[in-house]
Amino acid sequence: MDKLLCMRVFAEAAKSGSFVGAADAMSMSAPAVTRCIAHLEAQLNTRLFHRTTRQVKLSEVGEHYLIHVSRILADIEQSEAAVSGIDLVPRGELNITAPILFGERYVTPIISQFLKDYPDIRVNGHFHDDVVNLIDSNMDVAIRIGNPKDSSLYGVTVGYVRRVTCAAPSYLASRPAIKKPEDLKRHSVLYPTRFNEPAVWTYHKNGRPIAIKLTPRFQSNQNRAAINAAIAGVGVVRLMSYQVAEALRSGDLVSLLEDVEDKKLPIQVVSVEGRKNLTKVKMFIDYVKAGLANNVMSSKGDFARSCNTTKIATAPTPVATRVKIRSEDQPKRCPSAMADSRLIKAMLRTMIPPQSKGGRRRHSIGPGISMAPSTKAAAQSGSGM
Repeated sequence: MDKLLCMRVFAEAAKSGSFVGAADAMSMSAPAVTRCIAHLEAQLNTRLFHRTTRQVKLSEVGEHYLIHVSRILADIEQSEAAVSGIDLVPRGELNITAPILFGERYVTPIISQFLKDYPDIRVNGHFHDDVVNLIDSNMDVAIRIGNPKDSSLYGVTVGYVRRVTCAAPSYLASRPAIKKPEDLKRHSVLYPTRFNEPAVWTYHKNGRPIAIKLTPRFQSNQNRAAINAAIAGVGVVRLMSYQVAEALRSGDLVSLLEDVEDKKLPIQVVSVEGRKNLTKVKMFIDYVKAGLANNVMSSKGDFARSCNTTKIATAPTPVATRVKIRSEDQPKRCPSAMADSRLIKAMLRTMIPPQSKGGRRRHSIGPGISMAPSTKAAAQSGSGM
């Protein structure tokens, strides 16, 4: 049985809440609709609908499956339009995720320009510091700090940031000097956290890690709260450079322990393997590259001002690199999603031909910031900060 037809029937039945309604919309008989749904349920080994004499209602698995089916059908429609030459501009819905502060300061201006330039696109911005599974959460594009860990993702490096340990001058004036990481144990520490991890800051000297176990005076799941407390002179905080760049420039905070801080971390724009060639995804990634290129970053990897974006006519599509990961690093998936998730990923790989691999030269775009084509990501943990 035609699986694609069955998926269309399933989506229509979910929309109308009735097999009869789906039959009318698809110009099919009601028994044919029932056979299509039964075929999908047999393939997935689960029920997609709860049936009564008056209506059909999606099961929990059916609701999850509908998200992916709707996306697949939309992707097919867009791919067909692209092949026929009529899909010259992005259209439809684009789901984007980014860390909270980075999303507010740098991604939102890019989204705003994208919406102004293309009236047929709709964008859903999901800003939070947790790293989500793009497939299970229905995301098209993610902006992440660090290297992606999921082998089904393609990442493009668009810039760099670093971690910064800092405190207010008023706090440091009356406390012992902080010359080495161990000195932090005698200080008031402000610790941004998700409350599911130990309070440890790790530094590096001569290639060797220095892990400092902390007893924070203030913990918060919001980076902005920790920044405000640091500016108020409560203690020492450690965050990404873009998060404290303004406070450092104004003198509200001063940087500490620079000689033992981590190396610069890549800003990655990542997308699912089967979606990176979609017009809306490719063009938005081009906008992100151009928008972040217009930022000024210091030689230490600090973003210094908000994005300026310009419309891109025919920007080259970045070549992405596939990333291998260990199985234990994979995001957890709910059991009900396993069968259809594997099916969907397999279908996406067959529907959209893979892009050829390769690389480009790194381009310098301003003082202290370089834009690089995607490079093969190291097997390090990505950060959602």
